[in-house]
Order: sequence, then C-alpha cells, then structure tokens
Amino acid sequence: MNNIEQLNKYDFHDSLLENLFYNRETKELNLIIDFCNWKQSWYHDNEPETSIISLVFTNVSNATIPEYTPNSDEIMNFSLLEQNSGIKVTIFNDISNSLYDIIVYANEFEILK
Repeated sequence: MNNIEQLNKYDFHDSLLENLFYNRETKELNLIIDFCNWKQSWYHDNEPETSIISLVFTNVSNATIPEYTPNSDEIMNFSLLEQNSGIKVTIFNDISNSLYDIIVYANEFEILK
C-alpha cells in the first residue's frame, strides 16, 4: 500500500471513470479508470496511450459517492484533501451533462494494472 500523498505524482485529468465499487464492510473503494498513460511524465511513445487500472483505497473512514452509474465519465479534477486526509475527484457525466464529486477519506491506496 502507498501513502495517499503519493497520488500527487499521477495526472488523472482527462482519464475516464469506468466504474466504482464501495464496500462499507471492508472499508474499500475501487475506482476503475481508463488511465491516460500519455499524460504521465514517465510515458514513452512505444507504450499504450491508455490502460485500464484499478485505484483501490483501503481503510476508508468516510466516503461521499454520488448515486449514479459511471459511464466513461471524464475526470475533470483530482486533488488531495487538506492534510492529505483523502481525495476529491470531480467527474463530468455527458449523459446527464452534470458534474459529480467523489470524496474519499483514506490514507492508503494501491494501483492495480
């Protein structure tokens, strides 16, 4: 597991939220993202431009998740909350033409490819 502040090294803007799963019992939130590899500082031209990743948060103490079904929603903003207590993800859903915020209070994450 990684400390939440390490998420600063990733650029999630323009990536797409494909799905999300929140299990209150296990305190785990999983965001399935079509991730823009090409926006990362370590990207090389011979690599795939995008890839599907699972961004898994563990020990979630609180989460605000909109009641809707993700549909390749564009990530408009991805930021750490005060004192690195969690993250806020703002997404745009083009079906409803609406912005939604996902707020997660957790201190650990893992990226699964």
